[in-house]
Amino acid sequence: MDLIKGLIKFDSSLMFLVNKSVKVYNSVTGGTKEGLSNLLHSSASIIEVIGFSFHEDTLSKNLASFGGLVGSLALTGAFMYTNREKIKTETELLESGVKPSKNFYAGEGSLGYFLGFFGSALGTEKYLARDSLTKSEGWNALFLSSAQFVRGLALQVMRADYLPPRKSVFERAYDSVKEKISNSASIPATSYASDFSLVRTNTL
Repeated sequence: MDLIKGLIKFDSSLMFLVNKSVKVYNSVTGGTKEGLSNLLHSSASIIEVIGFSFHEDTLSKNLASFGGLVGSLALTGAFMYTNREKIKTETELLESGVKPSKNFYAGEGSLGYFLGFFGSALGTEKYLARDSLTKSEGWNALFLSSAQFVRGLALQVMRADYLPPRKSVFERAYDSVKEKISNSASIPATSYASDFSLVRTNTL
């Protein structure tokens, strides 16, 4: 019972941090949780590509690395497609006044934990036992386990509260400065017209 409570508390703490991260990303870049998740998946593919580059220069290893590269890119594409479809459904529900259930992203949560903990742990364990491996195999395990951890985070990001896209902090700052310049430029003209009117009245 205490274990279940501990897991629930851990999940709540994790999602608190994830929601904060998505809010910061939305505020700074104007992007949504879908964009952040896709960015993490793309980063995971890059890390995996680096990992696949560490192998012995044999035909079987080269073929295995090429297959891993293709699989990594296909996996990222599949996750991005799923993200797009999920966001489309979520926004439709929100626009109709219906809040998605907690189980809407249950699959992402479960798979995210699996990749984040078990997937990365297996690779890390292999890296720590690198004395029995070749140097390239050790680095291969480290990069691939890191990629799984990043994918796990990408999946958890999709569980965050939905925030609509907005202008980035730089665009908002530019608009603010532009508006202030426009307002300040119109003040002297108004003041000058008022002073001219007073002078003309006093003269008459």
